[in-house]
Amino acid sequence: MYVKTRRQNALILGIIATVISLMVVAGCSDDSPVASTHGVLTIGAALVDGSLAASGRSDGSASMAASAVQITAASIVISRFRIKSVGEDTLDFNWVTPRILELELNGAVQSLGSISLLPGDYDETRFRIDDLDSLDGSIYDANPDMQNISIKIEGYVNDSVDSTFVWTTDLDEEQVFEFVTPFTIVAGGTSSLVIELDYSLWFDDGQGGS
Repeated sequence: MYVKTRRQNALILGIIATVISLMVVAGCSDDSPVASTHGVLTIGAALVDGSLAASGRSDGSASMAASAVQITAASIVISRFRIKSVGEDTLDFNWVTPRILELELNGAVQSLGSISLLPGDYDETRFRIDDLDSLDGSIYDANPDMQNISIKIEGYVNDSVDSTFVWTTDLDEEQVFEFVTPFTIVAGGTSSLVIELDYSLWFDDGQGGS
């Protein structure tokens, strides 16, 4: 089944508009030792929306604000990630190795990994959604279903599990989030950063349709 262009445009706008919510929680970890000169930031992502609980669905799908569409799987390629410090460029962290987020529909956090940061204050994060291409090497070869695309959404429409669809795009979009209050990395400590993807507007055309 094909998804109409109107839905495609609406989902792209929804991705751009809603993949911007970040939470940072400081704490200590007893699981893995932290170098005394650095702190650790664990990074993850999670789908968030109240409609799943409100709908009481039990079929393992995520019910959308656009009620005609139910999502059963969602994968997003994060190609780059940057943490920017306050005033000290030497503290900035960048990774450029693509990672595929296979998001849990129950809201569980999907890990992107952990990074070691020098102590200091950090006030901005940037990440890029981009398609996998052959220059990405082994991750491209190992994921043929994600080659040359950046987002893959699977689901069904009109409450009919027989009316399935697969939606893909090669969207290339950078997301920038500036913290009103910078967060602090301390030597020997850990913090957690979670990218929250609010999917309530996916496949919603903004005009009461889907």
